[in-house]
Amino acid sequence: MELAEFDGENYQIGIVDVCHRPYEAFVQEIKAAHAELLDVLLGRRAPYDVQPEELIIR
Repeated sequence: MELAEFDGENYQIGIVDVCHRPYEAFVQEIKAAHAELLDVLLGRRAPYDVQPEELIIR
């Protein structure tokens, strides 16, 4: 069990919250990146040249 669950910290770490619910927007972006990763590694496709936007979970 993580210490953060009991000491009042409430910031996003990882892909699930303290109730083990996934941050869906983050999970979808991980899946999208994974789908194209091999092509980038093999040089078939260039990596993205834009900076990611911060996800705001409400």
